[in-house]
Amino acid sequence: MYNSILHFIENDSGETENLTATMLKGEKESHDRMLGIGGRLVAKLYEKIVDEIKESLTRKNGTLNSAMNQRD
Repeated sequence: MYNSILHFIENDSGETENLTATMLKGEKESHDRMLGIGGRLVAKLYEKIVDEIKESLTRKNGTLNSAMNQRD
Protein backbone atom coordinates (compact mmCIF):
# COMPACT_ATOMS: atom_id res chain seq x y z
CA MET A 1 0.00 0.00 0.00
CA TYR A 2 2.81 2.38 0.92
CA ASN A 3 4.54 1.76 -2.41
CA SER A 4 1.28 2.38 -4.27
CA ILE A 5 0.92 5.74 -2.57
CA LEU A 6 4.53 6.66 -3.36
CA HIS A 7 4.05 5.61 -6.97
CA PHE A 8 0.95 7.79 -7.20
CA ILE A 9 2.75 10.78 -5.71
CA GLU A 10 5.78 10.37 -7.97
CA ASN A 11 3.96 9.59 -11.22
CA ASP A 12 0.35 10.63 -11.09
CA SER A 13 0.03 13.66 -8.80
CA GLY A 14 1.27 16.09 -11.47
CA GLU A 15 -1.00 14.44 -14.01
CA THR A 16 -3.92 14.84 -11.61
CA GLU A 17 -3.21 18.54 -11.23
CA ASN A 18 -3.11 19.00 -15.00
CA LEU A 19 -6.30 17.02 -15.45
CA THR A 20 -8.11 19.01 -12.80
CA ALA A 21 -7.20 22.20 -14.62
CA THR A 22 -8.40 20.84 -17.98
CA MET A 23 -11.60 19.51 -16.42
CA LEU A 24 -12.35 22.94 -15.02
CA LYS A 25 -11.91 24.32 -18.53
CA GLY A 26 -14.48 21.79 -19.76
CA GLU A 27 -12.24 19.63 -21.96
CA LYS A 28 -13.74 16.20 -22.48
CA GLU A 29 -10.55 14.14 -22.96
CA SER A 30 -9.54 14.75 -19.37
CA HIS A 31 -12.28 12.45 -18.12
CA ASP A 32 -10.75 9.42 -19.85
CA ARG A 33 -7.28 10.30 -18.62
CA MET A 34 -8.54 10.63 -15.05
CA LEU A 35 -10.20 7.23 -15.29
CA GLY A 36 -6.88 5.80 -16.47
CA ILE A 37 -5.09 7.12 -13.40
CA GLY A 38 -7.79 5.75 -11.10
CA GLY A 39 -7.72 2.42 -12.91
CA ARG A 40 -3.96 2.09 -12.46
CA LEU A 41 -4.24 2.85 -8.77
CA VAL A 42 -7.03 0.31 -8.28
CA ALA A 43 -5.05 -2.30 -10.25
CA LYS A 44 -2.05 -1.78 -7.96
CA LEU A 45 -4.25 -2.18 -4.90
CA TYR A 46 -5.75 -5.41 -6.25
CA GLU A 47 -2.26 -6.74 -7.00
CA LYS A 48 -1.24 -6.00 -3.41
CA ILE A 49 -4.36 -7.72 -2.05
CA VAL A 50 -3.68 -10.82 -4.16
CA ASP A 51 -0.06 -10.91 -2.97
CA GLU A 52 -1.14 -10.62 0.65
CA ILE A 53 -3.67 -13.46 0.24
CA LYS A 54 -1.06 -15.69 -1.43
CA GLU A 55 1.41 -15.01 1.38
CA SER A 56 -1.25 -15.71 3.97
CA LEU A 57 -2.20 -19.00 2.33
CA THR A 58 1.45 -20.00 2.06
CA ARG A 59 1.99 -19.28 5.76
CA LYS A 60 -1.22 -21.07 6.68
CA ASN A 61 -0.43 -24.11 4.54
CA GLY A 62 3.13 -24.18 5.84
CA THR A 63 1.87 -24.05 9.42
CA LEU A 64 -0.71 -26.75 8.78
CA ASN A 65 1.82 -28.96 7.01
CA SER A 66 4.30 -28.53 9.88
CA ALA A 67 1.63 -29.39 12.44
CA MET A 68 0.57 -32.46 10.48
CA ASN A 69 4.17 -33.63 10.15
CA GLN A 70 4.75 -33.22 13.89
CA ARG A 71 1.68 -35.31 14.68
CA ASP A 72 2.87 -38.24 12.55
